[in-house]
Amino acid sequence: MRYALFAFALAACATTSPSLHLSPCIVAGAAARCGTFDVAESSRSSRTLALKVIVVPATDHSESAIFPFDGGPGQPVTAGAGIEVQVFAAERRLHDVVLVDERGTGGSAPLQCAEAMKKHQRALLEDELLPPSFVADCRREIETHADLAAYSFPYFTDDVEALRRALGYGPINIVGLSYGTRAALTFLERHPRSVRSMLLLGPLAPENIPPLYFPRDAQAAIDRLIADSAATFPDFSTELRRVFDGLEQKPAEVVDGDHHLRITRGAFGEFFRSMLYSAENQSRLPLVIHLAATGDWTSIAPLFVHYRNAWYDTIGPFMAVTCPTDIRAIDPNEISTATTGTLLGDYRVRRQIAACEQWAPGTVPRVHVRTDVDVPILMITGDIDPVTPARWAKSIETRAKRARTIILANSGHVETNPCAVALEVSFFAAGSFERLDDSCARSITRPPFLTKLP
Repeated sequence: MRYALFAFALAACATTSPSLHLSPCIVAGAAARCGTFDVAESSRSSRTLALKVIVVPATDHSESAIFPFDGGPGQPVTAGAGIEVQVFAAERRLHDVVLVDERGTGGSAPLQCAEAMKKHQRALLEDELLPPSFVADCRREIETHADLAAYSFPYFTDDVEALRRALGYGPINIVGLSYGTRAALTFLERHPRSVRSMLLLGPLAPENIPPLYFPRDAQAAIDRLIADSAATFPDFSTELRRVFDGLEQKPAEVVDGDHHLRITRGAFGEFFRSMLYSAENQSRLPLVIHLAATGDWTSIAPLFVHYRNAWYDTIGPFMAVTCPTDIRAIDPNEISTATTGTLLGDYRVRRQIAACEQWAPGTVPRVHVRTDVDVPILMITGDIDPVTPARWAKSIETRAKRARTIILANSGHVETNPCAVALEVSFFAAGSFERLDDSCARSITRPPFLTKLP
């Protein structure tokens, strides 16, 4: 606890001399300004971090700026610059959009461990999730050039506040996606006067400690999937149980290219859970389970390899944020209660706890929902979201002074569809949700279930 409070204090009072360097650039055909915002890593180091920044100006005039916070954690925000220009063009009529990669991600002093990735390349694909030996090697490699305690959300949100001031903006609009909603709530807690409005897509409530509740929330999406697919796959529920029980007894052995995969129940369960995130991928799952039930793992192997290949892309910032923010807040006595009776069980929770034992020590104080700040908070979630279902948004809504939840029908986790885009544009244009028309949220249909793989 002493270490946690010490680290938090350092984040609040680290001496910095930030400097902004922007020049004209073109992003997806739109005129913008690109460059860096230099900040001190921490008061414990002499390193300066050059945060990658893209500012896409409003096409009419800027009434207030929008700052997106991406999820993961570890996903770089600037990678979505083209989407901001093309998909959210209407949003930019009245708002500058400021994209800044969180420290440790993308183009902002990324926490990468290329040598550890190379050394453990085969194990990362073929073995259980998050091999502790890999995590230990990754940590040692990154620690040669980074203070791992300086990459949590208090530091990031203070970076954003400093950037807001450097750009000369008043209160900003924040759109948080998935784990980025935790960063958004942290910003609101630390800099409440700097927020005009806040949109939380797939909100991660403070009491939701990922991945502790992943199995329970996924189970609700699985039950809904079984019901919705019954007409096309009447044996889905039976085959699902048969596949998982079979993998418990004997892992699937399959060769895909140069990879000899040994797919255990836990490893397959996490692959299965990842496909629950979007309605489109959910439409493939009954077929995937049917193929597995008939022993056709050869068709599944490329999907599994693709999933695992992408899993470790942002492992550095993922560990740097999740270990002190959530994993060390999990009470081991609560794991059984949270996971018993679910299809997925405690595999992910146990694997991540073991991995964080190999990471740098320390904790970050839990974020709280500000109850005294009159900032409109709009939350959008899907009714088949397996990660942040509506109950978590409702939890925030009961405590925030001014909040509203909209549930998108037949939608998964942070789905970008025309309805979600329209709601975001309207919300930020008005700066409030009181007159927001959410009728489109109830008219979204589920994609048809696939009967053969593409």
